Amino acid sequence: LKAKEQHNKVKQEKIEKQEAKKKAQEERNQKLQEYKKKKHERFKKLSKKTKKGQPVMTGRLELMLEKIQSSK
Repeated sequence: LKAKEQHNKVKQEKIEKQEAKKKAQEERNQKLQEYKKKKHERFKKLSKKTKKGQPVMTGRLELMLEKIQSSK
């Protein structure tokens, strides 16, 4: 009986540990996806060019405004 209880306890702990690890991995992946999306949007705003090849300033100004508002 004791050995069986011990085995079940160890098995349960192992399952809980695996679930916690899986949950942490999912959270990490979600944060990484959000970071990549934000980075891609920022790159799109900064890389826009006019017909003559000059950078479009509206995107840069938007990013500066966001940065100022977030720092307040």
